[in-house]
Amino acid sequence: MSVSIRTLVACVIVLQLFLLFSATFNSLWISDREAASSTAPSSTSSTSNNTFQNSNQPDQTDTDLDADYDTLLNNAVKRCFDSQPRPCPFDYKWAPLPHSLFQTRKRNDSSGHWLPVPQTSSVNPPQNQPRKLNVLYYTTHSNLLTVMDRFFYDEIDAAITHPHLNVFLWGPHFPGWNDPDSVGEETGLSETVELKLKRVFPEVVFDIVYMMDWNYGSRLPREAVLVMTLGDCHNTTICVNQMDTYEDVIGLRYAGEIMDLFRPDQWVASNQRKIAEKKAKGNVTAYNYLKNREMPFFFHHTDCAPESVFYPSARKTPNETWADSRPYNAQLFGFVWDGLYPLRHTIREGIHHKKIGHGAITYTHPGYDYTLPNTTALPPGHYDPFDPRTKPVRDQRSAYATALRQTKICMFDSSTLQKAIRKFHESFMSGCVVAANLPIEMEDIFRDVVIPLRLDMTAEEVDRLIEVAGRVVSGERGYWFPFGYSATCRKYPWGDSAMWCP
Repeated sequence: MSVSIRTLVACVIVLQLFLLFSATFNSLWISDREAASSTAPSSTSSTSNNTFQNSNQPDQTDTDLDADYDTLLNNAVKRCFDSQPRPCPFDYKWAPLPHSLFQTRKRNDSSGHWLPVPQTSSVNPPQNQPRKLNVLYYTTHSNLLTVMDRFFYDEIDAAITHPHLNVFLWGPHFPGWNDPDSVGEETGLSETVELKLKRVFPEVVFDIVYMMDWNYGSRLPREAVLVMTLGDCHNTTICVNQMDTYEDVIGLRYAGEIMDLFRPDQWVASNQRKIAEKKAKGNVTAYNYLKNREMPFFFHHTDCAPESVFYPSARKTPNETWADSRPYNAQLFGFVWDGLYPLRHTIREGIHHKKIGHGAITYTHPGYDYTLPNTTALPPGHYDPFDPRTKPVRDQRSAYATALRQTKICMFDSSTLQKAIRKFHESFMSGCVVAANLPIEMEDIFRDVVIPLRLDMTAEEVDRLIEVAGRVVSGERGYWFPFGYSATCRKYPWGDSAMWCP
């Protein structure tokens, strides 16, 4: 797999966020080599056992990190590609944290937007980060335990490897969420969420709060940069109306949704409707806020997949070929509702009714959520990638990854919305050949590495395409005429006829 594809799918989105936050503060990119100024405020970092402290990642200067990276790059390539799963430490180099995040910052009292921080001199910048950034991943307890789409938690897995972050995980119904001694909700839900965080983490000042797309309208600490990630949107009216948020940044997993739903004119119209709703309900706090509200910063927050889970099978013997290691010729993956996934539905029906042969099978979709009884919770703020409570969903993903590794041609579609869904990344990383319709985002990346299908293809067309792809990857060469062909003599207007013709 090329480095460009590997970089695309690596779970390093946290660094994208930081670079973009810098733009919201400063309007200009700050040099990669600038560190924090000597006037940067100090922030108390929790040292309790509730925080993942990255104990295996000692603090290092930028120079040390450069040296470590170069050493890893020079020494690890062969070891990486000879081992499974691949660690590949050379895929991504941690960028210096934007220096604006360490400076004193202030919001506009009226709109709530951040005022640009002063740009400091880059002459003789200090080599060390002044402290670690405190990042809260804000989600529900049930989501952590049950959701099958683990993109949010894959990002946390990446974040905890960063040497300059303190990573926390917390949210509704985690330990400490409900306090019988707290003061009730006379100040409203938004303020209550903020008070809950201050009560559970009294010594922590969060720099960034990153939350899931269900967190509509919850006001979080004003001293933090508030980021929300929005995933699938299948009902445009609901998606737009639910954006009653206080966030500074909104990251959408699929690029098309930004232009479809959040153009400036759409944002203004949506905000005006919400202002009228708050006024009618007598919610003075929300009304005053929305009246002065400015557009947040939007960006494309592309999907990712972890290399520790999705990787090609290692050779069992030196002579084993790619095809030998994959017992399934073709396999259909994903949910098959024809309203959203028409091509998957066609393929599933073709396999079921024997119109698509060649050993093609369907991988059983497990559903989107796993139901399990309540279990003992981790301490507030703590995150464990190998939490025994999440083992059922991790086992399910492991089974899915194994199926990808065992398949020559992985079939699915990008839905009627033509999105670059995670299955593209996961399949590429697992080494199978992808057969799907092309998404309308990142087309140049996918065009040359995908067997292109159409959403309106018939089962017969898919059958032929699968067969010819299977023949090629199995080593066949020459000619194939699936509809029959007689190589008799034909007369051309100019030039010679075939060599066997008189």
